[in-house]
This record gives sequence, structure tokens and C-alpha cells, in this order.
Amino acid sequence: MKYIELKNLTKDYKTGNNVFSALKNVDLTLNKGTFTVIKGASGSGKSTLLNLISGIDSPTSGEILINGTDIKKLNSEQLAKWRGTEIGIVFQFFQLMPTLTVLENVILPMEFVKKIPRSLHKERAIMLLNKFNIATLAKKYPHTLSGGEKQRVAIARALANDPSILIADEPTGNLDSTNTAIIHQIFELLNIDGKTILYVTHEQGFPRGYSQVVNISDGAIASVVKKEMEVQHV
Repeated sequence: MKYIELKNLTKDYKTGNNVFSALKNVDLTLNKGTFTVIKGASGSGKSTLLNLISGIDSPTSGEILINGTDIKKLNSEQLAKWRGTEIGIVFQFFQLMPTLTVLENVILPMEFVKKIPRSLHKERAIMLLNKFNIATLAKKYPHTLSGGEKQRVAIARALANDPSILIADEPTGNLDSTNTAIIHQIFELLNIDGKTILYVTHEQGFPRGYSQVVNISDGAIASVVKKEMEVQHV
């Protein structure tokens, strides 16, 4: 089932009289429930692609259809509501609120979006912390946590509103090998649970449960490699 459709997607940035094309005529279709690794060197356009899919940024031209919704046609209020409901984002540097406890960090997205009834916020947050074996950290503040613990909290926060799509931008780039393995396993299990996952990396190692690897180079898709190693050149 087609879930994410990118059609002739281009993103240009202007600096003075110069124009830099971060993405060039990208066409890509991703099915619901797939685990897609987006791979490329720094500056290849990976993060730009994620920002467009999540509605954080808008394209210069082209279409972005997600579950039939053309997100380019949403106004800022509609886009914020859609993003808060449908998209969960995990960052390399965690982006936890330092003045909030672990529990409060996970509850925060629910307060903004109001998809989950307020009476269930704490219960859902504790359930997510339990899911990742960090419920004992609920009352602690981010600065007291290890990198691996912070990333698990960040994943719990990304799942707070039960989004359909989970986007991970270099989620293990700041972690050691042990915590990297833990985070990889978490994403694999979330995919088994039905989440559509976009996992961006410039590293060679990534979760083994992926469906396909999209290789990006200089703002264009170089290839799409399916799990069975079938290569489609674009």
C-alpha cells in the first residue's frame, strides 16, 4: 500500500545571487509499514528530505503525498496539527527539555497536540517508559542520564501521540556500540509493531530489520536497494 509518495521533489536555497539545490527532482514511493534506511554522506540531502516529509520545511517544487494528504496544501495550523499527530521525530542530539523530568518530557507532546485525553497522559507516558525499560528514570532530569538513556526517552517522546511514521535522524550518531545495538533493536521492534520508519544515517551499520536502503548523493536518489538486494537505478 502506497503511503509516502514524493513526486519530482526539489528544494533550492538562495544565497545572494547563487542557488544551491539540496534536492533535485526526487521521486520516491514508500509503502505503509516499511523500514526505510536513507543513506548518504554529509550534505547529500538526507536531512532536507526528512524535513520536507515531516513538513518542517516546504519544497521549491514537487508533491508530497502522505496517506493521500498533500501536505503542501495544508496551512500552518493544519500542518502543525498533522505533524503532531502523524509524525514522531528522533534526533541525534536527543533534544530533551533540560528543565523537565523524563516523565514530563514524554508527556509534553500530548499537551501540545491534544490527541490523547489529558486524563491518560501520565498513564501513556509511563507505559512508553516501561516499554523501553526506563520507567525508573521517570523523575530524573536529562542531565543525569547516559546517552543511551536519553535516546530511549527521546524515542518514547516521539511515540507519545502514537504517530504512524517515525523519523530518526542519525539516532545513534552520538552513542557507543552497546547503546547503538539497543536503539537498533528498538526500531526493529517498532517496525514489527506496524510503524513506518525512516532512518537516516551516513554510517555503514544500521538496523538489520530494514526493508530497503535509499542511497542519496548530491541531492538525488542514486539507488534503492531492497532487502532482497534488488537494485533499482533512478
